[in-house]
Amino acid sequence: MGFECVLVAVDQSMQASIVFNDALELAQRLKAMLVISHCFSESESVPYTDLYTKPLLNFSYSMQESLRQEIAQGREQVQHYFQQATDSGIPAMIDERFGRPGLQICKAAHDWDADLIIMGRRGHRRATENLLGSVSNYVVHHAPHQDPPGTAGGASAARGGSGARVR
Repeated sequence: MGFECVLVAVDQSMQASIVFNDALELAQRLKAMLVISHCFSESESVPYTDLYTKPLLNFSYSMQESLRQEIAQGREQVQHYFQQATDSGIPAMIDERFGRPGLQICKAAHDWDADLIIMGRRGHRRATENLLGSVSNYVVHHAPHQDPPGTAGGASAARGGSGARVR
């Protein structure tokens, strides 16, 4: 059983390029397609509007402009990663989504039939992670997976089984 599709989830953090480079190297070794997934979270994608007070309306315009800039920067970054992959001879696709990142990464993995998910994590301590939630923790527990041959659900299920790997 080989890996044919590697999904790498990137954001605009400092760690994203390290995660992408790891995924690119792995896709090269495996001769796998690389799906570069980027998600704009709900809080970034919901505009603020209020027609009753001018200061709030100005704030809304400011937030919408900030959102447009963030989307443009995210798309530019993903396009750069895509170009790196294609320049390296790796078949690559871009997957861009809006919503809760953990959920959207899992949906992308399902839609692309990804064999492996590579993503970073912020390194929060367990208490902070439990309070704030963790995208990587969500993906590890909810990503689609296939059981290794001969396990019939046992080994994968026993370890909390998913196809996600967190770097």
